[in-house]
Amino acid sequence: MYRSTFFDTFFSDAEAAQPDGMDTNVTTLQGQVQMLTRNVFDLQLVVAALIDTLHRIELADPAKLRVTVEEELMRAREHLAVKSKAVADKRAADAKAAANTHQAAAGDTTCDKCKKVVPKARTNFTADGTVCDLCAAGIPA
Repeated sequence: MYRSTFFDTFFSDAEAAQPDGMDTNVTTLQGQVQMLTRNVFDLQLVVAALIDTLHRIELADPAKLRVTVEEELMRAREHLAVKSKAVADKRAADAKAAANTHQAAAGDTTCDKCKKVVPKARTNFTADGTVCDLCAAGIPA
């Protein structure tokens, strides 16, 4: 269903609010991008009109609004960067752990404490799991 204005997205009946379909062909994706582009443009106009209205009725100073919005955008971007880095670090650690596990030969195992691949003959079964001789002796790896 075509939404003629930005407000139709929010003020239409429940059936119209459902996506029309999630076809993955190029034409459908292009149409979705165009619709999103129109929605972003409409949203920019709505925000500009709201700021203008707030300024006219002396409820807000546009300069102070700009500073407040820029500060909030900076906080949001920093939060997103930290979150993205955490996800990337976790993926790297998972990949490293998977590589260590896959490197273990038939006679090798992975130490549950230091995560090194060691021969099974050089491991001990403890309450902490399978640990290498060095970890069992308390020697730092």
